[in-house]
Amino acid sequence: MPPGCWSWKKEGWFLTAIPAASSPVVKIRVPFFVVIIFTLGFRFIPLIQRNLFQLMDAQKLRGIEPFSPKGVAASLNALLGTTLRTADELALSLETRAFCAAGKRTFYRQLSFSIGDMITLISGVLIVISILLV
Repeated sequence: MPPGCWSWKKEGWFLTAIPAASSPVVKIRVPFFVVIIFTLGFRFIPLIQRNLFQLMDAQKLRGIEPFSPKGVAASLNALLGTTLRTADELALSLETRAFCAAGKRTFYRQLSFSIGDMITLISGVLIVISILLV
């Protein structure tokens, strides 16, 4: 599988790379930095969850109850450290790739919004409305 593509087995809910999924949103004139902020934010959710479960397992192996005050304080401290380290690595990666360089943003693959996408969007909205009204 190409880098940046995730399957259901690996991460759960992203099926395409971030740039491929963000190109249609950029086409409707949403600034690219706003799109990247939200997509990277969504990308961090399963990462933080996985780190938290690893920390809780490590605490159990050390004999510390994960939900005790000592365990929660240790978990939050280590989780904050790993999250900040990952965010720093991501910032460095974006800098080395000239993320906010001058010029128009281009994409390797151009996705378009078709009539099938519109039908799916409308049916999804109708399903959500019907669920909320019941």
